[in-house]
Parts: sequence; C-alpha cells; structure tokens
Amino acid sequence: MTVNTSVTDPDKNIAESAAQVEESKKEQAQDMASPSSASSADCPQCQSLQEQLLRLRADFDNFRKRVESEKADLYKYGAERTIQGLLPVLDNLSRGAASLSETSDPKLLYQSFRMLHTQLMDSLSQQGLSQVKAVGEVFDPFYHEAVQRVHEQAPENQVVQEHQPGYTLHERVIRPAMVVVSAGPETPDSGENPFNG
Repeated sequence: MTVNTSVTDPDKNIAESAAQVEESKKEQAQDMASPSSASSADCPQCQSLQEQLLRLRADFDNFRKRVESEKADLYKYGAERTIQGLLPVLDNLSRGAASLSETSDPKLLYQSFRMLHTQLMDSLSQQGLSQVKAVGEVFDPFYHEAVQRVHEQAPENQVVQEHQPGYTLHERVIRPAMVVVSAGPETPDSGENPFNG
C-alpha cells in the first residue's frame, strides 16, 4: 500500500488560513483608516461625497470671512446714519458762529440756540433717541437714578426735580435720569432722632 504524501497536514492548513484571515483584517483596517486613492477611485459614491465635503468646507470658509468683513464694516460705519442726521445741526452751528459778534442781539442768540436745540433733538429722535419722563412721575429705578430724597408736599416716591435728563435708545435705557425724589410731607416726628428716646 502506498501512502499519499500529497495530502497536507490539517493543522498546517488551519494555521495558514488563520494567518490569511489576520492579514486580510489588517488590510481592511488600513483601508478604513486611510483610504487610498485607489480605494476611493473604486467607489464613485465615495468620490462624490468627498468632493461635496470639500465644496461645503470652502463655502463655509467663504461665509465666515464674509461675516467677519460685514461685522468689521458695521463697527466702522455703524454711526454713519446718525452722523448724517447731525450734519445739518453742525452746518447751522457753523453759520451761527460765523455771524456772531460782540454786538449781537441777545434775543436773537436765544432764539438761535433754541432752534439748534430743537433741531438736534429732532435729528436724534429720528435715530430712536427719546428723553425719559421724570418730574411728576413715580420713581422707577429702571429709568431714574435718585441723587437726593427730600420732604415735599408731593406724594412719597414721586420725582420732584430733575438734575440731568435720561435717555432711551429704542426702548433701551442708555442713561437714567438723575432725579430728586419726594419722601412725602414732613411730619412732626420726622425730624426727631429715634435713638434719643
């Protein structure tokens, strides 16, 4: 009887198969980690997605640069509309200063000053500025800053005097009014010191 020596050892075949599987796994892991140009060329959908990603990245970068440029322009030229509204007031101030002399009529100066004040306030109100109502109003810490509290015939917490006007810009307080607030009428015991028993 002859023995067939061409039959291979089964343990050797299993070891070779396991080595081939391990090698195949390593190759797949490398392909997934860093896709080569050959593997992306093999997959037209992958190529298309990669091109889309590059275009989106470029579009986003352009968008970001455009927004930064617009923001810089807004900071630089944001006051343009306000300045344009104030130019007529500046023109009238220049004309008034040129026509002034030591012998100018005080009534005319007063009228010119009032006209310029009105023109300035009109120009600023067109930009959204408005003056905070103070005297006669109930004290509101959002709109008023109390600098003094006095006994008056006015009701308690009513604004009785304004030291400096306050302003809002489109409903946002940009400066509260500095006011004197009533503490109510003075009573006979209001002047006594409660600690002097």
